[in-house]
Amino acid sequence: MNTYCTLSDINYLDRGLALYQSLLDESKDSFELHYLCLDEQSYKKLIQLSLPQIVIHHVDELETRQDLQEAKNDRDRKQYIFTLASYFSDFLLNTIQCEHVLYIDADIYFYEDPALIGEACLDKHCGIMLHRHNFIGHRDGGFNVGVVWFNNSSKGREVLDWWKNAVLKREPKELSIMGDQKYLEAFIPMFGEDAIKVLDEDIGHGAPWNFRLYVYDHYIEDNIIGWGDKKQKLVFNHFSQFKYSTEPRPEISPDNDVYGHLTLRGSVFLIPEVQKMYMGYYNKLVEVSKKWL
Repeated sequence: MNTYCTLSDINYLDRGLALYQSLLDESKDSFELHYLCLDEQSYKKLIQLSLPQIVIHHVDELETRQDLQEAKNDRDRKQYIFTLASYFSDFLLNTIQCEHVLYIDADIYFYEDPALIGEACLDKHCGIMLHRHNFIGHRDGGFNVGVVWFNNSSKGREVLDWWKNAVLKREPKELSIMGDQKYLEAFIPMFGEDAIKVLDEDIGHGAPWNFRLYVYDHYIEDNIIGWGDKKQKLVFNHFSQFKYSTEPRPEISPDNDVYGHLTLRGSVFLIPEVQKMYMGYYNKLVEVSKKWL
């Protein structure tokens, strides 16, 4: 059984349901998706839907704990949400006794089996994903928090406990500038390369910050991206900050029949294969919204 977790409020529930659909479509083994609902609307909707393989949690389950309640009171909502990925992952490892847990941002979509991430990490205690857009020391951090894997081992729990408490306390200050993300840079210096797996060459991954690094000669037919002298299956794409409208946007879509748009780092639609990927994701968001919302 693979254990995955994500979180959102009602505003991102369409992304979370698209993520869920991709897990259903691509997973070869059984899984549970633990979904942390950040408001009453998302919780009631998932309870009403009663979808298989989703385990629903309300944020109230966590907020009974004093340390999290104190964090909620001393930061704005956005920063508080950044606090929850590590906290929820830790909660799951210590309450349901799963073998491992993979935290996934709700706006990620899988094109290959998500279990590949865990398989790449099995001889380690934690797995973190290289950004592929900058180097360690950049303000955004060298690793992306959208996908983080933890083994339920003493060392895995130690790493996760450190991350959770660092985010709660926002210490050290120099790592607190990007929510919960830049703390990942401390994992290898603190816990060693023997404990931490850097997911990079093992797992093909896309995002707005690294599209232009890739060659897409074999993407449409085979879901393969070229990166330097390597070719990789695109396991997932992180649709970070993707916004869409159901109103026509002819300035984005030449044929006027697709209305997705991206407002991040210029137009990725200059790359036809990336445009196709985003249009597919847009269509999936519309599909799950009509089906479930």
